[in-house]
Amino acid sequence: FSSSHTMEKTPLNAFYDPVLAIDGMPVPSAAERLAATSKCALRTMWVGAGVLAAAFAPVALARTAFSSSSVSSMYTTVATTSSPLAPPNLHGLPQQPASASAFRKSALVMPVVVDKKGVDQELKPRLEGPCEEETCPIRLGDEQEFAAIAEELSDPEAFKATSTHKLLCYGHALFVLVLLAKGFAAVHTGTDVAVSAAVMFVAYILADLGTGIFHWSVDNYGDKNTPILGNVIDSFQGHHRYPWTITKRDWENNVHMVAKPVIWPTAVAAIAPLSPPTSLFLATFSTCVVYSQQFHAWSHMKAKEVPFVIDKLQSAGLLVSRRGHGQHHKPPFKDNYCIVSGIWNELLDSSGFFPKLERLVHRLTGTKPRSWAMPSWKIQQEAPSDWGKVKTPA
Repeated sequence: FSSSHTMEKTPLNAFYDPVLAIDGMPVPSAAERLAATSKCALRTMWVGAGVLAAAFAPVALARTAFSSSSVSSMYTTVATTSSPLAPPNLHGLPQQPASASAFRKSALVMPVVVDKKGVDQELKPRLEGPCEEETCPIRLGDEQEFAAIAEELSDPEAFKATSTHKLLCYGHALFVLVLLAKGFAAVHTGTDVAVSAAVMFVAYILADLGTGIFHWSVDNYGDKNTPILGNVIDSFQGHHRYPWTITKRDWENNVHMVAKPVIWPTAVAAIAPLSPPTSLFLATFSTCVVYSQQFHAWSHMKAKEVPFVIDKLQSAGLLVSRRGHGQHHKPPFKDNYCIVSGIWNELLDSSGFFPKLERLVHRLTGTKPRSWAMPSWKIQQEAPSDWGKVKTPA
């Protein structure tokens, strides 16, 4: 797999560049070639597994507080005095600017807020209860928090890809192409092809395991205030409440949150002097991890809503299926975490792998995972029937 042509190479390097096997230089047997490249692939696998463990361990051990006081502290305290900016139908929410765009959003948001569609059960009593002096500021703060969520869920524009989303996704794809070019440029023989295919297959298998461990960690630990991964954690946990939203997003909007942290190590790998098998391994692993979020989205769609090839890959078990991932969305969301192919789910769940990790984290940090308790909020499985429709003013 070497691209430099010197006459001082060892017999092992003769395999990597068969052109040098001349002038009496001994050529290794097929068995020796296979053994040498197998060792190289095995080392690459172990390095990948080590990097994976090092990346996910801090997330799994991240501590978070679930007390009501910490939840209340996240809400904005609002003065209870009346204000000309508080129209009656929004119960104290600030008036939207008088513009066509603002009116469009208000027309979509107001019925959601007023009718309490999709309101968490833990917030509903505070939203509908009497406005007492001690509870009113919290009640209004909760309502503003919910209004912000309702606005995003109600506005189709929030589901479209931005230039930043596209930059992250296409930038990541560019670095992956560089890695693939470096890997495939050194493939010359049938054995090289076999080794390359084996390395990429192993990366695909390990990526499924990696997404499972990552998915488990962000589902159970941390919140939107967690450093670095706060937005990812908030998105994954919010997805349990509104699973339909993932089917409405542009693919770049959906994938960018995973591409954002992954693009940097992928860029470093693209410019690093790595061996061809390592380059192919990292290209495949990185691609599967980033696009697992799109595989995830397809697993929430009906067969007629996904491309024909994707439906067949799901049926063959090569991509996570609707039935398999559907099991994960049964509260308290404690299993079936893997979202590339889902091939690891049965083994991880039957062996009690994640419950054992949870007990270990609890023993070391005192933090309980979310999966140890049933959620207090309701799940909105399907998009509202009028989603995306602008209501005309009365």
